[in-house]
Amino acid sequence: MSGQIVVPFVLATVYALLHCADPHLPPMLTRVLHGSNTPPSYPTDNTNKGQHTA
Repeated sequence: MSGQIVVPFVLATVYALLHCADPHLPPMLTRVLHGSNTPPSYPTDNTNKGQHTA
């Protein structure tokens, strides 16, 4: 029962610490830990009105 509370708390703490350390980590380590080292970019034009094209 206590593991159900402790594990998510520890994972959230580690995740937060990793994000705080991101600016100080080399890009390769950031890619390994997070999957990417670039912030997401979204289209700013409204040509598709939120719809995907095939």
